[in-house]
Amino acid sequence: MKILEQVLQIDAVNGILFQHGSIGAEKEPSRRLIQAVKEFSFRYQKPVALKVISPEISHKSDRGGVFLDITDSFEAEKAFEKIKRASGKRFSGVLIQKMIPEGMEVILGAKRDPSFGPVVLFGLGGIYVEILKENSLRVAPISRFEAEEMISESKASAILKGARGKRPLDTKALVESLLRLSHLMIDFPEIEGIDINPVMVQEKGAMAVDARISLA
Repeated sequence: MKILEQVLQIDAVNGILFQHGSIGAEKEPSRRLIQAVKEFSFRYQKPVALKVISPEISHKSDRGGVFLDITDSFEAEKAFEKIKRASGKRFSGVLIQKMIPEGMEVILGAKRDPSFGPVVLFGLGGIYVEILKENSLRVAPISRFEAEEMISESKASAILKGARGKRPLDTKALVESLLRLSHLMIDFPEIEGIDINPVMVQEKGAMAVDARISLA
C-alpha cells in the first residue's frame, strides 16, 4: 500500500544522513522524553536543547517548541511542560540534543519536481528562509562545480568567505554535503523531499540542527 504521507523527523533523519555520509548529523543518540525528563542530566552532556516532536509543527521556534541552554533537570522539566502546552493535541514528545557551537545558519534541501525530477537546494537558513526566500537550485545529480556554484550564488556566500574581518567558514563541508544530498535523492527514489534547516556552518565542519524527510 502506498504511503500517502509520512514524515521522518530528526531521530530517523540523523541515522539516514549519517549512514549515507552526509552532514555530520548529531552522533549522540537523541531520545524522546515524554515521562522521564529528569533523567537527561545523567545521559547527556550539558547544556542541551529541548525541541518539540509533532507531525504538525515544522517551524519549532515559532510555536514555542524550542528551549536552549538547559543546564539542570529543573529547567528541563519547566521547558518540557511549556513545550507540551504550546504544542496542542498532536504532541508526540520532546527531543533532547547537545547544544551546537554557534555558526552561520544555512539550509540544504531537496525535492522531486514533477517536470525536472530530483532538485537540490541551498540558501540562507534559520529565520532568513521565510524572510528573504532566496536559494539556489540544481537538478540532481549535481557535480562538484555545480555545488560550488550554488554556494557562490547565494547571499550567504560573502559571510561564508569571511566578511568584515571574520574567519572564513567551511564551504568545503557544504560542498560535500550538497553532493551527498544529491546522491541520496538518486539512491532513494522513495524520498519525496528533504529539509535540513538550519545547518550550522563553522570554521571546521557543518552540523545539521534540525531536519525532516518526507516519503512519497
